[in-house]
Amino acid sequence: MSKVEEFEELRPLLFSISYRILGSVGEAEDAVQETWLRFDRSSTRPASTKAFLSATVTRISIDVLRSARVRREEYVGPWFPEPLLNDPYQDPARSAELADSVSMAALLLLERLGPLERAVFLLREVFAFGFDEIASAVGRSEAACRQLLVRARRHMETGRPRFAADRREQQELAARFFDAMKDGDVGGLRNLLAADARLVGDAGGKAPHLARAVTGADRVARVLGAALPWLARVGVTFEPSEVNGRPGAVFRDRDGRILHVLSLEMLDGRVQTIRGVINPDKLGHLGPVADAWAINREVKEARARRPNRPRAARPTGLRTKGTRVGGADGVRVVLVGGTSNTGKSTVARAVADRLGFECLSTDGLARHPGRPWRTPEREVPAHVAEHYGSLTVDELTASVLDHYKRLWPRIERLITEYAADGSAGAGLVLEGAALWPTDVAGLAVPGTAAVWLTADDAVLRARIRRAGRYNEATDHERLLMDRFLARSARYQAIMLDAVAGLGLDRVDAGAGGSVAELADAVLAAVDAQDSAGAATSPP
Repeated sequence: MSKVEEFEELRPLLFSISYRILGSVGEAEDAVQETWLRFDRSSTRPASTKAFLSATVTRISIDVLRSARVRREEYVGPWFPEPLLNDPYQDPARSAELADSVSMAALLLLERLGPLERAVFLLREVFAFGFDEIASAVGRSEAACRQLLVRARRHMETGRPRFAADRREQQELAARFFDAMKDGDVGGLRNLLAADARLVGDAGGKAPHLARAVTGADRVARVLGAALPWLARVGVTFEPSEVNGRPGAVFRDRDGRILHVLSLEMLDGRVQTIRGVINPDKLGHLGPVADAWAINREVKEARARRPNRPRAARPTGLRTKGTRVGGADGVRVVLVGGTSNTGKSTVARAVADRLGFECLSTDGLARHPGRPWRTPEREVPAHVAEHYGSLTVDELTASVLDHYKRLWPRIERLITEYAADGSAGAGLVLEGAALWPTDVAGLAVPGTAAVWLTADDAVLRARIRRAGRYNEATDHERLLMDRFLARSARYQAIMLDAVAGLGLDRVDAGAGGSVAELADAVLAAVDAQDSAGAATSPP
C-alpha cells in the first residue's frame, strides 16, 4: 500500500482525533494536512503508520490548542465548537464513546481540561489507544499519562451530562420540538422543554444574538415561538439534521445559505439545552453563509409593517423630547450603568418590561475575567484566578478600564442601530459596567437616555461576600474576592467622579428600595432628561 493510500485510509481517524481536541473543523483539517506533509517528507516508513500519524496529529493539535485557548479567553460571548454534521470516523466497537465524545456538551466539558489532559483522555477513553502509544503521542512517560488520565476523568465525571439512551426517542422528541417551533406553538414547546431549559447562542460578536442565555421552559418557549414565524416570513427555512451526534437543525436563508445551526441536548425525555451557532466564521465549512444582519433588518421591517401592532403598556407620564418613550422621535435606548453587584441587570429587565423594550447586557459583547468566586454551577476558571491573584488593585482597575475602552466601539454601534430604528420594533435597555460616563456623554445619537446605579462600598462588600460565601471560602479564595472588591470600589469611585463632573443622572441602589422602586427612579430620571439630551451630551 502506498503512502497516499495508507494516509487516506487513516484520514477519518486523524480528523476525528484532532476535531475533538480542537473543537474546530477548519483547524482540525489543517492539522490533518500538516500531518500528511510531515509523513510525506519522512524518508523512513514507521513500524506502525497508525501510531505514527495519530501521534503526529495529536502533537500538532495540542500546539494549536495552546494558542487557541488564549484567543478563546478574549472571545466575544459564549464559545461553542464548530458544528459537525457528519463524523467521518466510524468504529462499531466504539460507537457509543464516539457519539458521546463529539456532542456539544462533551466538547464543552473537555474545555475544562488542559491540552495534555484532553489529548490523553480522548486517546484512551474514546479511541482506546494503549498507554505506550499515548505516551509517544504527548511526549510524556506512561506513568505521567496515567496520572493525567486520572485527573481528566475526575474533571469529566463531575460535570458529565446524562443523555437519553434511546436514539429513536431522541429523534422523535426532536421532531415534535421542531414542529412546534415551526408553528410558533408556545404551549407545545413548553411541554417539551425541561423546567430549567436553556437557550444560548454563539455569535462571536459577528451576528445578532441573545446577550445572555434564556433560562426556564416558559421563557425559552416564548422566545422560540415568537422568533420562528417571523424568520419564516423573510424566507428562512430549516431542516432537521444530526449535529455533533445529537438531534439538531440547519437554518438557511431564502437562497439556501447557512444562517445558523441548532443543537439539542435531552434529559429525562425533555429538551434540556438548545445551543445555536450563529458566528459566520464557524459555519463556512458547511457551505455559503447567509448575512445574518441583513435578515435581522428584514425581520424588523416586517414587524414594523404589521398592521395594528400591539404596543406594550408604558408609564403614562414618561416623556422625553416631547413624545412618549419609544415613539418615532423619543427615547429608543435607555442605558443603565454602574459597577458590579449594584443590581443593574435586575433593574434593567424591570425597566425593559415596563417599556416593552429588549434588554441586553454589555457582558454579552466581550469576555473579561469574571467574578473570582465559586458557585454551585461554576468553578473559577484558572485564568480568572491568575488574573486576580497576580495583579495589584491599580493594575486590575487599569485592565478593566482598558477592556471597556476597547469594547466601546461595539457598544456605540449597538446603540446607534437601535436608536436609528425609529418607531419600528422594540427599543433597547442596555445595562453594564462598560457604559463609561465620558463615552456615553460623548454620544452623538439622539433618542438615548442614561442613568447610573450606585451603592455604598459597604453594601457592595456585603453583597459580594454573600454571593461568594466569603465565610466558607479558603484564604486564597478570600484574597481573590478582596481583590475584586477593591477593584470594584476603585472603579466606582472613578465612575462617580465622572458622573458628577458631567452632571449625569445616578440612582442609589443600595438604600434598600425594591426592584420596582428602583425601576421607577430610573424611569423618572429618564423623564427628567430634557430635550437638549442631558444624557448624551456634556452640559
